[in-house]
Order: sequence, then C-alpha cells, then structure tokens
Amino acid sequence: SADLESDAPELPPLRAADFKRARQAAAALVNVSERAIARGRQLLDKAVPGLVDAVERGDLAMSAAEAVAALDQERQRALVEAGDDALVAEVRRIKEERRASRPPSVVAALDMLDAAFPHLSLSKASDGRWRFEGTTPDLPEACVAYGRTAKEALAEACRELSRLDPEQSL
Repeated sequence: SADLESDAPELPPLRAADFKRARQAAAALVNVSERAIARGRQLLDKAVPGLVDAVERGDLAMSAAEAVAALDQERQRALVEAGDDALVAEVRRIKEERRASRPPSVVAALDMLDAAFPHLSLSKASDGRWRFEGTTPDLPEACVAYGRTAKEALAEACRELSRLDPEQSL
C-alpha cells in the first residue's frame, strides 16, 4: 500500500480562485447568485439536517434558516423537532433581539438628544471623528460622545445619555 501512495500523482493545492470558479459554475447551473451559493454552503456547514430539509421543502426561508443555524446544534435540533411554528417563533425572537440591539436611527437619535439638551453640538473633531456634546442643568456633567460617523456619534451619545440619566432612553 505504501507503493500505491508513492505512485499517486500529487495534486496541486486548491486556491481561492478555484473555489470562486466552482461557486460561479454552481450559481450559473441553478440560476442564482454566487452569494446565494456561498450562503447555502455556510448553511450546510452550520445547520442540522432537519433545518436544511425545511429550506429544501420551502417551509422555511433561507434567511430564517441562517438565523436558526447560528444557534448551537442542540437548540437547532430541539426547534426542528418542535415543528415549523417553533422555528418561525424563534426566528421572530432572534430578529426582535437584533432589532432591539441596533442603534437608533439618526432621526430618532437627533429627536431624543434635541429634547434632552438645550445646548448641543455635533461637529467634526480635529482627529477626523465626529464629536457630540450636550449640556443641561439637570445632569451633573456634559454628555460627550465620539464616532467615526455622525450616526455613530449620535448612537454613542444616546447610550451616554441613558447612562447619565436612565429615564432618558430610546
């Protein structure tokens, strides 16, 4: 058997370009995007078989299955065994959790901060970051926050305001 191994031709290592070509060919074959192929591969790698089956039957959307596949495999199996209603309820819970953890929209943040601070400013700092500063007689210190973008600075200011005054929150 050692002779057989030495007689076998040595295969060249696979390169990223080989995977890209394979994804392109698979995408063209089933008329979907390369991204859909990559998402499908990730789902196959992370999901329990019953979850993949639900997607193949059309009972569960790919995006919903991806959310469930991020859970540990034991939890995935329990949800699959509980049925489609349990899967849908878990997807809703995951999406709501994600939505709640997102920073507020720029408009909502500006409205909240404008209502909270009689004196506020949003400007570009000398280091290129955005700087928010708001003062009010009700708080012991100024609310100062920074971000790479104005939206990040406003979101950080909302978090800082919630820390300084827990009654003020989005």
